[in-house]
Amino acid sequence: MKLTTDRFLGGGITTGVYAFAANIADQRLVPPSWVLVIARLVIGFEIFLGIWLLIRFRLRAAFLVSVVTLVAFTGYLILSYIRGSQASCGCMGGIGSDSMMMGVSRNVVLLSACGLGLRLMQVDANRLPEPRQGQKVVGASEAR
Repeated sequence: MKLTTDRFLGGGITTGVYAFAANIADQRLVPPSWVLVIARLVIGFEIFLGIWLLIRFRLRAAFLVSVVTLVAFTGYLILSYIRGSQASCGCMGGIGSDSMMMGVSRNVVLLSACGLGLRLMQVDANRLPEPRQGQKVVGASEAR
């Protein structure tokens, strides 16, 4: 079974996982039988990561996973560009995905935001309140 953009988009407007699967199929990243599974996994992982960032549970770990994910996606986009691929990456649901370099630029902005978030967390962690008079001073190793 061959998945192409024409198959999914030629007969009407089909969005979501099938459009993304068509982009993956056009790139020939995985065997055709795995395209839909990979598309669902990537989209599910991105939704999970977004929710993880929003609920702020273990926020530092969420930022670090976001950075690793963005670096991996950016590396893939750069390799595709170097190889001369003209296929759409399917980034951001097709918004501005005509250019691989636009995807790289967008990822650099997102990486900068993650870096800023990590830096702000570090600044907040260093800003411990001053102890009140008579209060025991807790060492940095005990505070964590």
